Amino acid sequence: MRVSPSTSADADVLRTYCESVARYQYAARMLEQSGPLVRGQRGELVKNPLHQVVRDNAVLLRAFARELGLTPSARTGLRGNGQEE
Repeated sequence: MRVSPSTSADADVLRTYCESVARYQYAARMLEQSGPLVRGQRGELVKNPLHQVVRDNAVLLRAFARELGLTPSARTGLRGNGQEE
């Protein structure tokens, strides 16, 4: 597999990956501050909705990381400069 030069589409994917990292980190900090349980509308303890936000962004991060070749398994098939690793 030959690695092609960067394109504007590559930049869009990288930008979206970076935005996902920022959202994940922000939500993870908020979850850490507020705790795993919060009070629901009727005052009962419920699972913090931030769990889902953190999880959704973690899934996005893994998908973008694979797409960008940022995981060990994604890098196994990459070659650069026309040479095999």
